[in-house]
Amino acid sequence: MRSLAVISGAVVAMLISSVPYATAAPDDGGQCTFVVSTPQSAALPGPGGAEGVTATLTWTSCTGLATPAYAEVCISTPTSNGRCTKTVGWDSPQAIIPTQNSKGAFTAHARGCYRTPSSVIVVCDTADQSVTL
Repeated sequence: MRSLAVISGAVVAMLISSVPYATAAPDDGGQCTFVVSTPQSAALPGPGGAEGVTATLTWTSCTGLATPAYAEVCISTPTSNGRCTKTVGWDSPQAIIPTQNSKGAFTAHARGCYRTPSSVIVVCDTADQSVTL
């Protein structure tokens, strides 16, 4: 009786292990892409004709089910930490650094983060643009 149970168990295990099975393909929830502008001189809004340097992050597209979560763009000089602006969703952040002289080296650092319904984490990509004005 015991040997029949062992043989039956072995046959069942063999049948189960030989049954083909399918696993779900990794979910391609998509991704989002953006561009960051090169820092550029600009007249600042308001009275007085103040000058500054600006940079903007612009979302270009999303594939699959991905959607922008948030975006941040910073603009800095070699001697300063600079200024940052952050937005949520499809909005495009624009960083502005006021300056007495908009000549010199400037760097724009951007981070765009998106999410997909299948992921609990937010995926972030970065990009930099540097220029000497």
